[in-house]
Amino acid sequence: MNKLILRFVFLFRPVFERFGADADQLYTILEVKLKMDDRRPNMYMGNRQRQKKEPKNSSFMAMLMLLLLGLFMTIILATLQGALIGQAFYFAMFMAIISLTLIADFTSVLIDVRDNYILLPRPINDVTITLSRILHIGIHIAKLVISLTLPALLYVVFTKGFIALLAFLIEIFSASSITILLVNMVYLLVLKVTSPNRFKDFISYFQIIFAIVVFAAYQLLPRMMNQFRLVHIDVLSYKWTCFLPPVWFASFYDILIYPQTFSYLKLGLSIIGLISPFIGLFLVVKVFAPGFNKKLSEISGSTDEKLLKKGGSQSGKSWISDLAKKVTNDPVEYAGFKLTWWLTSRYRDFKVKVYPAFAYVPVYFVYFFISRKSSGFDNMVQGKAYLFLVYLSSFVLMTTLNQVPISERYKAAWVMFSTPHNSPGKIMAGMYKALLIKYLLPFFLVISAFCIYTWGSEVINDLVLAFFNISGYGIIMALFTIKYLPFSQPVNVQAQGGKFMANFLVMILIAIIGFVHYGLSRWEWAINIMTLLSAGTCWALFHYYRNRNWQALEADYS
Repeated sequence: MNKLILRFVFLFRPVFERFGADADQLYTILEVKLKMDDRRPNMYMGNRQRQKKEPKNSSFMAMLMLLLLGLFMTIILATLQGALIGQAFYFAMFMAIISLTLIADFTSVLIDVRDNYILLPRPINDVTITLSRILHIGIHIAKLVISLTLPALLYVVFTKGFIALLAFLIEIFSASSITILLVNMVYLLVLKVTSPNRFKDFISYFQIIFAIVVFAAYQLLPRMMNQFRLVHIDVLSYKWTCFLPPVWFASFYDILIYPQTFSYLKLGLSIIGLISPFIGLFLVVKVFAPGFNKKLSEISGSTDEKLLKKGGSQSGKSWISDLAKKVTNDPVEYAGFKLTWWLTSRYRDFKVKVYPAFAYVPVYFVYFFISRKSSGFDNMVQGKAYLFLVYLSSFVLMTTLNQVPISERYKAAWVMFSTPHNSPGKIMAGMYKALLIKYLLPFFLVISAFCIYTWGSEVINDLVLAFFNISGYGIIMALFTIKYLPFSQPVNVQAQGGKFMANFLVMILIAIIGFVHYGLSRWEWAINIMTLLSAGTCWALFHYYRNRNWQALEADYS
C-alpha cells in the first residue's frame, strides 16, 4: 500500500523539483518513514501502545475512532439548517480534530531528530528534508481523513448528489492541506524564534490547550447549538467570520450547490479557500524552511539537565524548601515532598496528562448547568449546585494521583529503593502533601471563592467539610489503587487490569460521600459534626498511610 501511495504522491514530482527538492532522495526518505509508521503506535491506541508486544496494525484503532467522530460530525452537519452554517461547523471540527491528531501523534516525529544523524551528513538540502517531513505527515493524515470524512461523504452523495460530492472532496482536500501547513508554519516559526527547550514546552502547552478545547467542544457544542439557536445563525453577517478558513470552504460549497445564494463575497472567500493551501506551501518551503533542520537538530543536544540547571534558581529552591520544612516533620517525608514538587514541574508528560483536568471540572459544571430543564442563573443559585462543583474538583486530585507514579524514566527511582531507610510510607506521605498543596488546594480555593461569591458566605462550612472529604478520599485512593513511589513505574503499568473492582469502588466512593453531604446540608449542626469526624478520619488515614513499610509494598512491586 505504501508503494501505491508514493506513486500517487510523485505524480507531483515536477512541483517538488521546482521548489528545489531532489526527487529521488525525497522518494527514498519517504519510503523509509512510511515503513517506520507501520510499526509506530498512535494516540488513539491509548495505554495499549505501551505494551511489550509491538502492534502489527496500529492505524486500525485510529481509523475506527475517527470513524465514530465522523459520525458525530455528520449528525451536526445534517442538523444545522443551511449549507453555509452546516459546512462551516463541520470543517471547523474537522480541522480541529486533524490538528489535534497532527500535534499529538507527530510531536515525536517533528522533534525526533534521530534521522538527522543519517541525513545531515549527506548531501541533502533543507528543502528536501522539509518536504519529506511535510509529505510524511500529509500521507499519514490522508489515511485518517478517509475515516473521518467517510460518513459525511456518504451523507452528501445520497442527499445532494455527485456534484455535491465532488465539491465536498475539494473542500476536504483544501481543509486538510491548509491544516497541515498551518501547524507546520507554527512549528517552523516557533523554532526560529525560541530555544529548543522552549519549543518543547510550547508543544506541551499547545497539546494541553488543544485537548481542553476539543473536550469542551465535544461536551458543550451540541447543547449550546440548541440553547443559543445556532442552527439559524447567519455566518456572513459577522465580518470576522470572513477570516476563518472553514467559512472559505463552506462558501465554495454553497455557491456551487446553491447558485441562487451567489454573492461576490462568497466568491472571493471561495477563491481564497482554494488557493490558500498553495500559498501556505510556498511560505513553508521558501520562507520558514531555511535553517529549520539546524534549529531542529539543536533539540537533540538540549537535554533536560540543562533545563534543570537553568531553571533551578536559588530563590525558587528556597521557598519550596521552606514550605517543605513547615508541612513535614521528618527528613524522609521532606525529601518525598521536594522530589514530587520538583519533578511534577519538570516532566512534560506529567503536565500534558494532568493540566487538562483543571479545565474539565468547569466544563462539566457548565454542561450540567445548560443540561438542566430549569434554565436560569437564579434557579441554580437557589439550589445546592455548588456541592456538585466542589466535589468535581476531586477529579484533579484523582488525575494527579493516577499519574504521579508513572514516568518514562522510572529506572531513576532506584535511589529511593537503595537508600538505607525502612519508611517508603514517609516518601509517599511527602508525595501526597506536595500534590495536595500544589494542585488541589489552589484549585479548591478558586472554586471556593466562586461559590462564596455566587451562593454567599453560608456555604463556607460546606466547603470546609468538602475539602476534608476530598482529602480523605485521596488517601483512600492512594492506599488501595496508587501504591507506588513517585515516578517509579513504567507507563504500561496503567494497562494492568487486575484491580478493576478496587478502582471502581474507590471511584464511586466520592459520589457516595457527596450524596451524604447533600443530604446533611440542611442541618448546620450536622455539617459541623461531620467536619470534625472527617478531619479526624483524614488524620488517622494519613498516619496509617505514612507508616507503611517495604513489606506492604512488596506485592505491588513484585
